[in-house]
Amino acid sequence: MRAASLSAANVYFFDSFGEDPDLTIPKHMHMLRHVYRSANFTPPGFAQKSFFLINNTLSTSNHYALNVLHPNLRTTLQIHKKLAKLHHYRNECPPLMEKDCKENFMKYREKDTGIWKFKNKLIARFCHVIKTLNLTDVR
Repeated sequence: MRAASLSAANVYFFDSFGEDPDLTIPKHMHMLRHVYRSANFTPPGFAQKSFFLINNTLSTSNHYALNVLHPNLRTTLQIHKKLAKLHHYRNECPPLMEKDCKENFMKYREKDTGIWKFKNKLIARFCHVIKTLNLTDVR
């Protein structure tokens, strides 16, 4: 690998976009219920998260590699959006970027049910843990 980190693009799932009405999803499973997201991703390098290749990385931030250990390495490579994306679940636009957020992210929405690939296992395991802990039914 000719880089020190691999980065996933960031996309926002805002609560104001609404929930999916699927009644089989327990109400406390926020991410499974909120499948409407902004159609636009944040620009490369903004609010992304990365996987670090420690044999290639000298220093990092919490978002990407800052310095490489070897010459001719890139600090980061972007993972294609079809392979990986970072879901940011938010109540509303982050205060530091409110204007940009409303103009570029809140106006454009689409349904993204990619997380539903894991829906049945997540629900089953969630319900098992709730039962094991003797918590009330959270459906």
